[in-house]
Amino acid sequence: MQDLANIFIYLPRNVAIIGGETHVSFDPAYVIGGTILLVLIQAYIFATRGGAIQKIVQSKVNTVDVRAATIVDVFYGIILYFFKEMSNIPMSTTWVFLGLLAGRELAIAYVAQLRDKTEAVHDVLSDAGRAFIGLIISILLAFAMPFIGTGRLPGL
Repeated sequence: MQDLANIFIYLPRNVAIIGGETHVSFDPAYVIGGTILLVLIQAYIFATRGGAIQKIVQSKVNTVDVRAATIVDVFYGIILYFFKEMSNIPMSTTWVFLGLLAGRELAIAYVAQLRDKTEAVHDVLSDAGRAFIGLIISILLAFAMPFIGTGRLPGL
């Protein structure tokens, strides 16, 4: 649902003010096409058993153990609940999850000393770098979407 909202917010829309009320409508083709695309992407992720992101999660110390993974999930759920229900601060679930995993990995390296500190910092920076590249791609797509939808390039 959040992914749909994030994508649909950038779709071209028709805005009309009728009798002082603002009416917003989307071309049904964009809504249906976007929904189908996201369902297909989700199906691919399920078919590949989590894909590349699952490999990243499994590369972390002790996340294959159901008990350790459950503890991460519980804290993730508490954080999401706090931001969704008790706070007006907007947040990205992706960055919250990466922050939680990063904090866990650094704690394992620095507090519990169960892994090399340099390796843990490298993993955290690598994950943040991947997320940053994804952020840049998302921003570029957000800015390009109106031009893709209309078939016009900016300035032409």
